[in-house]
Amino acid sequence: MVATVEQSTELALRDEAQTVVNQATALVIADADGYTAGVEFLKALKATAKKVREFFDPDIQAAHSLHKSLVAKRDTFLRPLDAAEATVNGKALAWKREEDRKRQGAQRAAEAAARKAEEERRLAMAEEAERQGKAALAQQIIDAPIEVAAPVISQTVPKIDGVSFSEGRWDIEIVNMAAIPQDVFVKAALCSKGMRDGLVGALKKMVQDTGGAWEIPGVRAFKTANMSVKA
Repeated sequence: MVATVEQSTELALRDEAQTVVNQATALVIADADGYTAGVEFLKALKATAKKVREFFDPDIQAAHSLHKSLVAKRDTFLRPLDAAEATVNGKALAWKREEDRKRQGAQRAAEAAARKAEEERRLAMAEEAERQGKAALAQQIIDAPIEVAAPVISQTVPKIDGVSFSEGRWDIEIVNMAAIPQDVFVKAALCSKGMRDGLVGALKKMVQDTGGAWEIPGVRAFKTANMSVKA
């Protein structure tokens, strides 16, 4: 019975509102009497609008309250899950960053070893040319550009479907405080005015401002990464 009454009220309001809209379209204001009639019509229009709001607002308010309550309840479940995700995400990124660092170090070492082997081979060839009295050839061997193809160190981080990475911002790690030049301390002190995170924050900003191009002794700069995992 209640639903029927509500439906009837809603239909009556719809008819009333449409009548008011039609009257507004037909209304002509061409003189003082028309102006007065127009103002009175606006009062009636606002009264109709008030009835519409009074009819719908309680349900809207109830729906809004229910929405807020459900969001709050949902968030009591999601907040711990979000925190757990951030924890595991951080652990995974830290391991990946360390593996990448080791791989890059191994790659540099492999390239250096390959270059050294080629230099030693060239030197042996040059010495042999010298023994044969071919000084010009020996010099050519020494002066020739060294091009080496070092073995490529394979990735140790497995590729997993649904996992993607994106670059973050530059970050820094102080590895040897004593090695940081005094002028960098001065610049960091100037840079850190108004900053609460002190030296680390100032050094980080200095590296970020140069896009990681500024190499500071005693400080390791690295690009952070963001990891996204699809369920």
